[in-house]
Amino acid sequence: DDGLAAISRGCKSLNRLIISYCGELTDAGVEQIRQLEHLSHLELRGLKNITGAGLAAVACGCKKLDYLDLKKCENIDDSGFWALAYFARNLRQVNLKNIERINRPVW
Repeated sequence: DDGLAAISRGCKSLNRLIISYCGELTDAGVEQIRQLEHLSHLELRGLKNITGAGLAAVACGCKKLDYLDLKKCENIDDSGFWALAYFARNLRQVNLKNIERINRPVW
Protein backbone atom coordinates (compact mmCIF):
# COMPACT_ATOMS: atom_id res chain seq x y z
CA ASP A 1 0.00 0.00 0.00
CA ASP A 2 2.80 2.43 0.87
CA GLY A 3 4.62 1.78 -2.39
CA LEU A 4 1.51 2.51 -4.43
CA ALA A 5 0.97 5.69 -2.43
CA ALA A 6 4.52 6.81 -3.27
CA ILE A 7 4.01 6.07 -6.98
CA SER A 8 0.72 7.95 -6.99
CA ARG A 9 2.27 11.02 -5.33
CA GLY A 10 5.45 11.05 -7.40
CA CYS A 11 4.33 10.00 -10.87
CA LYS A 12 1.41 12.34 -11.54
CA SER A 13 1.74 12.06 -15.33
CA LEU A 14 1.46 8.27 -15.38
CA ASN A 15 -1.09 7.11 -17.94
CA ARG A 16 -0.69 3.31 -17.71
CA LEU A 17 -0.45 1.20 -14.55
CA ILE A 18 -0.39 -2.58 -14.22
CA ILE A 19 -0.70 -4.13 -10.77
CA SER A 20 -1.38 -7.86 -10.90
CA TYR A 21 -1.59 -10.54 -8.24
CA CYS A 22 -0.21 -8.43 -5.39
CA GLY A 23 -1.86 -10.37 -2.59
CA GLU A 24 -1.13 -7.86 0.16
CA LEU A 25 -2.52 -4.79 -1.60
CA THR A 26 -5.70 -3.42 0.01
CA ASP A 27 -8.29 -0.73 -0.67
CA ALA A 28 -6.06 1.76 1.18
CA GLY A 29 -3.38 1.32 -1.48
CA VAL A 30 -5.72 1.23 -4.46
CA GLU A 31 -7.46 4.38 -3.23
CA GLN A 32 -4.17 6.24 -3.78
CA ILE A 33 -4.52 5.64 -7.53
CA ARG A 34 -7.21 8.32 -7.60
CA GLN A 35 -4.38 10.89 -7.57
CA LEU A 36 -3.33 9.78 -11.07
CA GLU A 37 -5.62 12.07 -13.07
CA HIS A 38 -3.99 11.20 -16.42
CA LEU A 39 -4.38 7.45 -16.02
CA SER A 40 -6.11 5.86 -19.00
CA HIS A 41 -5.09 2.18 -18.73
CA LEU A 42 -5.35 0.29 -15.42
CA GLU A 43 -4.91 -3.43 -14.78
CA LEU A 44 -5.74 -4.70 -11.29
CA ARG A 45 -5.80 -8.45 -11.87
CA GLY A 46 -6.12 -10.88 -9.01
CA LEU A 47 -6.26 -8.35 -6.18
CA LYS A 48 -8.32 -10.35 -3.71
CA ASN A 49 -8.39 -7.66 -0.98
CA ILE A 50 -9.91 -4.96 -3.17
CA THR A 51 -13.59 -4.12 -2.61
CA GLY A 52 -16.15 -1.78 -4.08
CA ALA A 53 -14.75 1.04 -1.92
CA GLY A 54 -11.34 0.82 -3.60
CA LEU A 55 -12.87 0.72 -7.06
CA ALA A 56 -15.11 3.69 -6.23
CA ALA A 57 -12.08 5.77 -5.23
CA VAL A 58 -10.35 4.94 -8.52
CA ALA A 59 -13.49 5.80 -10.48
CA CYS A 60 -13.85 9.18 -8.72
CA GLY A 61 -10.30 10.30 -9.41
CA CYS A 62 -9.35 8.72 -12.72
CA LYS A 63 -11.76 10.45 -15.08
CA LYS A 64 -9.63 9.69 -18.18
CA LEU A 65 -9.71 5.94 -17.60
CA ASP A 66 -10.66 4.12 -20.81
CA TYR A 67 -9.41 0.59 -20.07
CA LEU A 68 -9.87 -1.32 -16.82
CA ASP A 69 -8.97 -4.94 -16.10
CA LEU A 70 -10.41 -6.39 -12.88
CA LYS A 71 -10.02 -10.06 -13.71
CA LYS A 72 -10.11 -12.23 -10.56
CA CYS A 73 -10.74 -9.31 -8.20
CA GLU A 74 -13.20 -11.47 -6.32
CA ASN A 75 -14.34 -9.09 -3.58
CA ILE A 76 -15.57 -6.18 -5.68
CA ASP A 77 -19.31 -5.77 -5.37
CA ASP A 78 -21.97 -3.71 -7.13
CA SER A 79 -21.16 -0.56 -5.13
CA GLY A 80 -17.86 -0.23 -6.98
CA PHE A 81 -19.51 -0.75 -10.33
CA TRP A 82 -22.14 1.90 -9.61
CA ALA A 83 -19.35 4.40 -8.96
CA LEU A 84 -17.58 3.28 -12.12
CA ALA A 85 -20.73 3.79 -14.19
CA TYR A 86 -21.26 7.25 -12.72
CA PHE A 87 -17.72 8.67 -12.75
CA ALA A 88 -15.75 6.82 -15.46
CA ARG A 89 -17.45 8.30 -18.52
CA ASN A 90 -14.48 7.63 -20.84
CA LEU A 91 -14.36 3.91 -20.10
CA ARG A 92 -14.35 1.87 -23.32
CA GLN A 93 -13.22 -1.60 -22.23
CA VAL A 94 -13.57 -3.53 -18.96
CA ASN A 95 -12.51 -7.09 -18.11
CA LEU A 96 -14.70 -8.54 -15.35
CA LYS A 97 -13.81 -12.19 -15.77
CA ASN A 98 -14.08 -14.27 -12.58
CA ILE A 99 -15.86 -11.65 -10.48
CA GLU A 100 -18.52 -13.67 -8.72
CA ARG A 101 -20.10 -10.97 -6.53
CA ILE A 102 -21.71 -8.96 -9.32
CA ASN A 103 -25.47 -8.70 -8.70
CA ARG A 104 -25.25 -10.39 -5.31
CA PRO A 105 -26.62 -8.59 -2.28
CA VAL A 106 -24.13 -6.49 -0.34
CA TRP A 107 -24.38 -7.26 3.40
